[in-house]
Amino acid sequence: YGGRPFVMADDQRVDDALSLCYDSEPMEGDLEILGWPRALLFISSTADVAFFVVRLEDVAPDGTSALVTKGILNATRRESMQTVKPMVPGEIYELDIQLDAISWIFERGHRIRVAVCSSDFPDIWPSPKRAVNTIYRDSEHPSRVLLPTMPKQEPELPKPKFLPPPAYPVTA
Repeated sequence: YGGRPFVMADDQRVDDALSLCYDSEPMEGDLEILGWPRALLFISSTADVAFFVVRLEDVAPDGTSALVTKGILNATRRESMQTVKPMVPGEIYELDIQLDAISWIFERGHRIRVAVCSSDFPDIWPSPKRAVNTIYRDSEHPSRVLLPTMPKQEPELPKPKFLPPPAYPVTA
């Protein structure tokens, strides 16, 4: 079995060190999202094929970073998943990257992090070409992330209380 079993992702700080990260200010109140977040990125690359991986993360006050959801796009599939269209190196393209569906509450005091990189092994095979990728963020190229927010419920529903996980014996 070459794959890994489904598990919760580890603290994302190791991957974040190799990614371009944008952090919000600490949340002043809870923010609930439900649905498919999207990243609209204006990019260019020095190669004609490159991947763009966008991770949405929840950064706790102690700095730990939990993966909320992510989306991946091979930029040669920017117009359609059925048609491969190589990029022209240096040309600016707009990518619409849909992240996986999620229901999540960013709690008061936490930060929202958007991390962008060009690899996600073993989820995607590495790009066949080396590239320097650029993300543009100006008035002509408003790269951004769209979050499907939910209004606060009134009256607020109580948060569920979970029992601690069972203790399993350690085997050598």
